[in-house]
Amino acid sequence: MIILMTSAILLMFPALVAMLSGAVYYAFSDLLGMFCEKLRNAQSFVVDYKVVMGLFQNYNDFSKMAHDVEKLLSSTSFLLLCSQWLNLYVVLVTYVMVDNKSFTTVHTWECIPRLILAPLTITILVFCASRVSSQVYKMRNHLRSIYNNLDYNIETLHLVKKMIKTEVPQMTACSILSLKPVLILSLFGSVLTYGLLVLSIRKSESAITR
Repeated sequence: MIILMTSAILLMFPALVAMLSGAVYYAFSDLLGMFCEKLRNAQSFVVDYKVVMGLFQNYNDFSKMAHDVEKLLSSTSFLLLCSQWLNLYVVLVTYVMVDNKSFTTVHTWECIPRLILAPLTITILVFCASRVSSQVYKMRNHLRSIYNNLDYNIETLHLVKKMIKTEVPQMTACSILSLKPVLILSLFGSVLTYGLLVLSIRKSESAITR
């Protein structure tokens, strides 16, 4: 019983951390979304220097916040992705190493939570983080539209151009993996590929033994 409880805690803890990290990403993306709406509305009227200066200050604040969020959660995201990816491979290894006759209920209860929680954890984390990248992309598009629609005013143009050139960091896992939906496909695709390879090997072995 103690072993089962310990195992459950070890499996649930990464999922809980992923939910908390995802909540931070999601909340920050909502803030960026409100700023995007502000930029979109600014396209519909003549923007003067004071308005652009306010947008410039907000943009700098959000850029600093993005750096802080990236610095805070980058390592955590990397560890979460590695641990959950490892969980999926543990299931594959268990399936390969344990014979069908030796595969007991204990193995089943060991594998099922991993198969459920690992994809769920990865999906939640990447989906929430990718919303930040999506809002940053929209922000830059709105800024370009404002720049193209501005009357010729050197100071105003300079501020907008400075915002366009100021990079807002993408959400990554230790600057190794970019947290975008394509990452989910690549991670699950690699596991699926190895899974199919394992199945073909096992079928070949069973055919030889017969």
